[in-house]
Amino acid sequence: MRSGQQAQHTVADYLATPEGWRGELIEGRLVMAPSPSSYHQALVVRLLLCLGEFLDETQKHRLLVAPCDVVIGDANALQPDVLVLSADAVPPGPGTPHQTPIWIAEVLSPSTAHVDRFVKLPVYARGGVQEAWLIDPDCRTVEVHDLEMGDGTRDRGRSRVWTDSEVARSRVLTGLAVPLGGFFGPRAPRS
Repeated sequence: MRSGQQAQHTVADYLATPEGWRGELIEGRLVMAPSPSSYHQALVVRLLLCLGEFLDETQKHRLLVAPCDVVIGDANALQPDVLVLSADAVPPGPGTPHQTPIWIAEVLSPSTAHVDRFVKLPVYARGGVQEAWLIDPDCRTVEVHDLEMGDGTRDRGRSRVWTDSEVARSRVLTGLAVPLGGFFGPRAPRS
C-alpha cells in the first residue's frame, strides 16, 4: 500500500470492532465518532417526539434511533441519528440486519457536516433511502432531500430547505409536518 492510502475495510471488519467502539464504516473507512453534544441530543429528542406522535397516529412504519446500523453494500455501515423503516419491514433481531430505511435524519455538527452532506447522502441514495433530513443547528434549517432518484445530488431541485420560521414537511412520510419555530430552542447569546 502506498503512503497516505488507507486500508479498505468491510462490514465484517466493522462488526469485529470492540464492544463500545463508537463509529461508522463509511465508503470502506472506519470513522470513529465522539459522543454527540447535549444540544445535538436535544434536537434528536425533539424530532423523535414529533415523529413518535405522528407515527402513533398513522399506525405505520417503525421508528428507530442511533446507534442502529444501516448496512449498504459491503463498505458502509452508517448510523443516522433517526431512521424510519417501512411498515412491512422485517423487525430487526439477533443476526438479522436492519433493512434499508425509507427515511433518515442526521443532525449536523461542525465535525460531521461535510461527511453527512457529501459522502453519506450519496450512499443513502444508492442504498435506497427515499428521503433524508439534514438538520443544521448553526443555520437553524432543515434540508429535506428527495433521494428516490438514487443520485444523492443536491442541485437538481430535489431538495428543499426549511427555515426556523417554517414547517418542515416530508414527501415520504405523508402528513408529517414539523413546526420549526420552537424546534431549535432559543438562540445562544453572541459573545
